[in-house]
Amino acid sequence: MARRAFGNVEKLPSGNYRARFSLPTGERIKAPRTFTTKAAAYSWLSQQQTDLDRGEWKHPAEIAREQAQAQANKLGAFAPLWFDAQTWQHSTRKNNEAVYANYIKPAFKDTPLTELTHQDVAHWLENLEAVEYSANKNRERGKASPHVRGRALRILNLILEEATDRGFLDVNPLAGRKYLRRLTKPKAGETVTSQDRRLWDVPSVQALINEVPKQWRLAFLLMAVCGLRVGEVIPLRVEDIDLKAGVLHVTHTVKGTGVNRVHREGAKTAAGVRSIALAPAMVEEVKAHVKLQGITGRAAWLFPSPRDATQCVSSQAIAAHSKVACKRLGFDGYIRPHELRHAVNTHAQHVPGVSLYDVKAYMGHARGSDMTMHYSHTTEKQQQLIAEALAALYLNPVENLIKLPKAANHE
Repeated sequence: MARRAFGNVEKLPSGNYRARFSLPTGERIKAPRTFTTKAAAYSWLSQQQTDLDRGEWKHPAEIAREQAQAQANKLGAFAPLWFDAQTWQHSTRKNNEAVYANYIKPAFKDTPLTELTHQDVAHWLENLEAVEYSANKNRERGKASPHVRGRALRILNLILEEATDRGFLDVNPLAGRKYLRRLTKPKAGETVTSQDRRLWDVPSVQALINEVPKQWRLAFLLMAVCGLRVGEVIPLRVEDIDLKAGVLHVTHTVKGTGVNRVHREGAKTAAGVRSIALAPAMVEEVKAHVKLQGITGRAAWLFPSPRDATQCVSSQAIAAHSKVACKRLGFDGYIRPHELRHAVNTHAQHVPGVSLYDVKAYMGHARGSDMTMHYSHTTEKQQQLIAEALAALYLNPVENLIKLPKAANHE
């Protein structure tokens, strides 16, 4: 019999090894199973000792009760425990809960955790149907898109990982099953209609700004000239813009849509809370907007919802106005609000006299892992250079301050 300071390991006639140890009370505890190798038996003893030292050890009788309960537990009963343990932002939580409710729960809510197999999941993925109708011709039969299949598999796998960590499962049945991931990819002959992010040329963006209804012109200008995210534009109030100083303050953002929409203080990142220089031409655009819309009071929305003036407009409404305007203009596709931010980032890098860090500060980008960015700083002068150059790009093309290379001025 081999012995160590904690517990002992004994070789059995079968060739397997049995591990045992004693509690301070004198009670003798043996492993719930035998081990094929001595090293595995010692590893189990080491884990028991660690759990005891940390105060995390559980008596085998208690573990047996939990496992018995787990046998009766179904995925539909365990999943809420996993969701409750997550620390997501509100919009992320709602989106993931929707994926679970629409795709995972109907298929596996009554399946005991210990009975779910990777074959079950493969069959589910291959036959997963979209919840809502899609115009995609390849999904007319109701098939879920590759994106939906991928998200659903990811969430199911995370739930099962949690169940494994908590001891409800010995092994995650999806672990190492690479073929499941392949089932989320587009199949042969399956195409998904999606518009890649593109750099729209300057005349196209100018045309969009001039085509949208006047009450939304400023919103598109703020995205195209100041690089604001749509979630930063829609909650702007009169008090967020200092017309005398020519500065716009980004201090709030809106995340989510519909009933899941949440207003929060701050921005996407700490760097997103920023003050952006406004060119004189942009200051005049703000003044014209406030006057045209009859906006009064410092706390008033710059872009109130047409349906409820006590709320700001939704991001979907902004995108819808772009779609309608681009269709009237005969564009191939439409300019997504975030693509205007892509354009700002690209064009600002061609402004003479500014550095990459000046652009990152203007955009509200985090410094990232590049150490040169951590030791870089911008100035009001540099920010003003970017602001005036981008305003001239769309508002005063004759006095354009940016000499764009041809590649940067086309899709």
